Amino acid sequence: EAKRLIHLASAGVRVPELVFLLPEYFVLNYCGTMVATLLEKWTQETWRTELLKLATELGEFHRAGHWHGGAQIKNVTIKDGLSYRIDFEENFGEFLPLTVTQSADLALFLNSVSLAGPIVESEARQLMPKLLAAYFAAQPEPEIRRIIQRTLPLLKRLTKIAGLFQRWSKKGIRRVLILVDVLDGVK
Repeated sequence: EAKRLIHLASAGVRVPELVFLLPEYFVLNYCGTMVATLLEKWTQETWRTELLKLATELGEFHRAGHWHGGAQIKNVTIKDGLSYRIDFEENFGEFLPLTVTQSADLALFLNSVSLAGPIVESEARQLMPKLLAAYFAAQPEPEIRRIIQRTLPLLKRLTKIAGLFQRWSKKGIRRVLILVDVLDGVK
């Protein structure tokens, strides 16, 4: 994780600064509050604006040739109006094609938004297509769209199975169904 932080910082990505580094552990500087926490306090207008900004930033991050591995809103912080990416423990991007990893990042981001506390189901259905549009405006890579289209048949089969259990799920399964519906619109 420390190597990724050093690499991303040298590429100009806002990540926590390594304050102290030993082979067994490292210490990072404080880089703000997690977006998932801020979302609970923001007004609807604020979180709509901020989430669109984050979708654009994720697209720009990907267009620059990077991948996160954990692009959920719990792994983005905001300090003094600037966002920072945190938690780079996942390493699957080191052996998968970049666009596959970026597609997973996008799905993780969208799913984490749809599951966020104050975002109700109807809002998720309205917001997620806008987030996708903001992302693709910043990252127009057609291979990401093709990957999403190729994985949709499997996702649809899995959501049919998951749908059988949705009455026992307070939020998660219903939101995954929304995510698959939104991704189905990707052309």
